[in-house]
Amino acid sequence: MTVKQILAELKSLGTVQTRKTFARHGITGDYYGVRYGDLEKLAKRLKRERESALAAGLWESGNHDAMVLATKIADPASLTKRQAEAWVRDVKNRLEVCAIAALVGQMEFAPDLADKWITASPARSEWKVISGWTLIADIAMNQKQHADVKVAWFRGHLKTIQSEIHEAINWVRYEMNGALIAIGSRNEALRKSAEAAANRIGKVDVDHGDTSCKTPDAIPYLEKVWARKKK
Repeated sequence: MTVKQILAELKSLGTVQTRKTFARHGITGDYYGVRYGDLEKLAKRLKRERESALAAGLWESGNHDAMVLATKIADPASLTKRQAEAWVRDVKNRLEVCAIAALVGQMEFAPDLADKWITASPARSEWKVISGWTLIADIAMNQKQHADVKVAWFRGHLKTIQSEIHEAINWVRYEMNGALIAIGSRNEALRKSAEAAANRIGKVDVDHGDTSCKTPDAIPYLEKVWARKKK
C-alpha cells in the first residue's frame, strides 16, 4: 500500500465520537479519529510490508492517526538516533508522546535519548521533555530489552523527579509521576527508592482538562502493582 492509500483508509475508519474524544485529550490539527483497535488491526496488516519509507511517509504526513500508525509499523532494527530525534520534534500531544516512546523504547540507545530529551528547555521543547520522561518509564518497564540499565541510572532520575516535579509544567509533572511509578515497578530495591521519593514529594497536582483522567498516587499504585506481581 502507498501512503495515499493508507491515509484514505484511515479517513474511512475515523468516527465522529473518536474525534470528539481526541479533542478532549488535546488532539488538534489534522486527524480522522481512528480508534486504537482499528489502528492495531491495520498495523498488523502493514507490518508484513514493514518498509521504513512507508513509516516515514506516514509520519511526515502530519496526520495524527497516520503518525501513530507509523510508530507501530516502523522497523525498530532500522530506526536511527537521527530519525528518532527528527520524529520527536514533530510530537504535539500526549498520544503521540506515548507512541514515539513505545517505539524508541525498543532501541539500545533509548537511555541516551531519554537523558537528552528531559534536559531540553520546556519553554522551547515541551513535548520533547514530556517524551523523555515517558521514555524513561518505558525503559523501566521493558526489563527484557533494557535489563542492563543500572539501578543507579534510575535512582538518578528519581532524585531529579523529587527535586523538580512541583516546579515542572503540567504534563511534564504528570509524566515524571508516571516515570516514578514505572521505576518503582522494576524491582524491589527501586520500589523502596521510589516510595521514599514519593513520600517526600507528596501529592502531585495535574490539570487534566475536560477529561475524567486522574493522576495516580504513587504509593497506593505501587502497592497494587506489587500485589499483582506476588500472586
